[in-house]
Amino acid sequence: MEPPEDLIEESVFSDILYDIAVLKAVHSTSPATLESQGILIMPYIYEKYDVDSLQLINSNKYYSTLGDRYFKLFESIETRLAEKSEVIDSLRAEAASKPLRM
Repeated sequence: MEPPEDLIEESVFSDILYDIAVLKAVHSTSPATLESQGILIMPYIYEKYDVDSLQLINSNKYYSTLGDRYFKLFESIETRLAEKSEVIDSLRAEAASKPLRM
């Protein structure tokens, strides 16, 4: 498959998929968090990255034809999510170990 004219650069595409994963995780665990900020996941993504739905779909179709490269893209996103989770867990443990101040 030929790359579409409006192909999203691979590093930006990776960032988009990462942000979607994080936002969907937040929404699934605490929908009110995004709602209270007026954040709708996909409109937020389109605005943040200055892309539209067709551009995202076409880029995903193209990258999905690249086999191992597409798989590695998702592996890198999974690694980023795991690293972020470790940081969050560490911060939670640190906060839990400190006495409450009144």
